Amino acid sequence: MSKYTEVTTDLITEATMTLRHVITATLTLLACIACAQTPASNSLDAKTKSMILPELAFRNAGITNIVAFFSQTSRELDTTQPAEKRGINFVLKATPEDLAKTPPVTMNARNISMLEALKIVTDLIGYKFRIHGNVVFIMPAGMPESDLESRTYTIFPTLATQLQNAGKEEAK
Repeated sequence: MSKYTEVTTDLITEATMTLRHVITATLTLLACIACAQTPASNSLDAKTKSMILPELAFRNAGITNIVAFFSQTSRELDTTQPAEKRGINFVLKATPEDLAKTPPVTMNARNISMLEALKIVTDLIGYKFRIHGNVVFIMPAGMPESDLESRTYTIFPTLATQLQNAGKEEAK
């Protein structure tokens, strides 16, 4: 093998490894951004975990009544803030059609955190909740989240093949 071929091979290998690191770092960064929580949402997450509902009893309750209950109860249980700042902000993000299709909830629970109660209720009715900043959004499970964006990128077949081969060589 000539000196030129060795240098070219080394450069291609180095470029491939660098490209793999860039792609890995980019994907990691994108995953972190997608899962990122602001300090406000972290504190709200902690607040929903620390608020313990002594008793939770719903009998054929609609989601609007449940959200109102969570809002009122969070103000009563929040002792970390002055009276005018107490509680958790809840937003019910559903169309009238979604609300009409939402089944009523019947359940009993004791000594359950607000977070656990949210998880159970949303699971029972086919909804989801997301904590963004200092707000808990409650929405149907199929509803897209407005701040998520999906993009497709085309990777040339030769690049994909090189990356796959580089991964196989590293595994050896």
